[in-house]
Amino acid sequence: MITYQSIDLALSDMMAPESVQVPCTTHFNTYHITPDTNDTFLYSSTNGHIQNVCQHDMECHSYTVIELDCPPAGSSGSGTGSSSSGSSDPSNETTSGGGDNNNGSNTDPNDPNDPDIVTAPLIIKKAPCESNKRLEIDDVFKQKMTILKDRASSQSFETLFTVRTGAPSAVTSITDNFDYQHFQGSISKPKVAWNGTGITSVADFKGIIHSHFSDLLPVLSVGDLVDMYYIMKNNAAVTNDFFYGLVNSSGTAYILQIQDRAAFVAFGDRYLSTEGKRFKFTQNQYESRYNIKEGNSNSDNEKGFVKMLSKINSGLQVFKSTDTTYSDYKKLNYINSEVVESDCN
Repeated sequence: MITYQSIDLALSDMMAPESVQVPCTTHFNTYHITPDTNDTFLYSSTNGHIQNVCQHDMECHSYTVIELDCPPAGSSGSGTGSSSSGSSDPSNETTSGGGDNNNGSNTDPNDPNDPDIVTAPLIIKKAPCESNKRLEIDDVFKQKMTILKDRASSQSFETLFTVRTGAPSAVTSITDNFDYQHFQGSISKPKVAWNGTGITSVADFKGIIHSHFSDLLPVLSVGDLVDMYYIMKNNAAVTNDFFYGLVNSSGTAYILQIQDRAAFVAFGDRYLSTEGKRFKFTQNQYESRYNIKEGNSNSDNEKGFVKMLSKINSGLQVFKSTDTTYSDYKKLNYINSEVVESDCN
């Protein structure tokens, strides 16, 4: 069942202040994304109820597109607009823009010739598939993943890169949209510790990628989830397309993407926010319930990890590399007690 929660939107945050006039009419369409095929279907709209039941084995996720119809400059009134978002998607990442107000010459909001102010859709969630596809086509990002693969298979300590927004490469034949900073552990201290070093602007902080050598889990660890949790909880300026990637000693890469930020933070508050909670989560969930353990086969750990993300409302989606060049990933779903790969379109 999808429910809705009203949120206040300041129109001045969405359009140029001089173009903000009220009253405005809000039109919204809420869609859900199927967890198995990643198809999008209409749930409901201002035109009436469409569908309000998720008919899938896994949780459906939703997003809302909002269109504002405002009178032109010169009309009176003040206030804020409101919108609704699916309870499985309460994140508030928005983009918007203003439209031509016809120089304010028409001040009658009931005039059928009065032009609409057209804003860009307010997308409450940026789909993880869209975020992941940027990584598949970035040549330098793929080179960094290959470095991690080589390090994971040849060294007994971790290597890590922080990923930040960067200027595009001056070499037109190379796609390079990020800047990187390198960290690594040592023989005596194999776990890498970066502690936020080198991040001068959290708004530009886009992700972390790192290696797990053969003595570590082949999937993301509780420590990795803790790192991602604190980044997302404590830094509101970090955008929802933040990712956390891993390359294990077999060369397989996994990338975690945010599906629902509020759900992920709530998951972290429940399981990861204190040392005691982390210990219990490792013992009771990772190891006992989902059989994610060092020494297990890669496939067993992968199955347990994907199952855990789907059964606990983690707010995360995981993607797996399908080739050795890291040019293609599949979304991993847990369906009918099996891990099922699906295209990310």
